[in-house]
Amino acid sequence: MTYCQIKTVGVSKEMMRTKLERLSMLTSEFLEKSFAYDSLVGDRTEMERIKDILQVNLWKGEPDDPNSRPDTNEEFATMILHFHRLLTEGFWNNFKEELRFRKAMKGPVEIPPEYEGVEVDSPDMMDAFIRIEIPERYMTVRFVRNSDSVHFFRGSVDAIPALLDLLQGLPLDNLRFCGNTKCGKLIVKTSQRDLKFCSGKCQSVQYQREFREKSPEEHKKYHRDYHHDQKERKARKLRKIT
Repeated sequence: MTYCQIKTVGVSKEMMRTKLERLSMLTSEFLEKSFAYDSLVGDRTEMERIKDILQVNLWKGEPDDPNSRPDTNEEFATMILHFHRLLTEGFWNNFKEELRFRKAMKGPVEIPPEYEGVEVDSPDMMDAFIRIEIPERYMTVRFVRNSDSVHFFRGSVDAIPALLDLLQGLPLDNLRFCGNTKCGKLIVKTSQRDLKFCSGKCQSVQYQREFREKSPEEHKKYHRDYHHDQKERKARKLRKIT
C-alpha cells in the first residue's frame, strides 16, 4: 500500500495572515452557512457575491473560467450548491471532526496495565486520514485547445485541493470552534483578539446557559425582573398614546 505524504512548506508571517483572512471569509460566508436553491435562484446579486467570495478566497483571485457564471439563474444556483456540497460533504465536515478530536486530546493518556510498554505513539500524536467524498460520479474539465501549453479551466476537480492548500501550514490555535456548545461552527482567528464565538447571538446564548446552570434561582429572578420591566415600558407607551 502506498500513500502520498504532504510536504510542509515554510509560510511567512505575511502569507500566514493572508491565508487566515481568506479562510476566515470562506468559512463564515460559505463553508459554515447553508444555502437553499429557491432562495438563491431568485437573487442573482447574492449569487454573484458568493461567486466572488469563492473566486477571491478559494481560487486566490486568479482569472476564472468565463463559463463559470451561467446565463440562467437556475444554472448559477445549481453551480453554487454543487461547490458547497462538494467542499462541505466532500471534505470540510470530516476535517472538522478530526480537528475537534485533536483539540479534545489534552493531558496524559492513561494506558491499561496490560498494554504498558507496548504503545508506540499516544493517540494525540497519531495522524488522521481524512476520506475525500466526491458527491458526483463524474467530473468535467475544459481543456483549452488554442494554447501552446497544457491548460485546463478549473472546476470540481481542483476545488478540494485549493481548500487543502489554503489550510496547509495554518496554526491549530487559529482554527477554533464556536464557544456556544450547541453551535458547532468553526471560526478562524485572524488577529490578536481572542475570538471565541461566531456571533454576538451565540455569545449571549452561551453566557445565558452558563448563568442558568451556575445560578438557577438568580437566573429566574433576572428574567422575572426583565419581563416585568418590559411590561412596564409597554404600559407607559400605551398611557402616552391614550
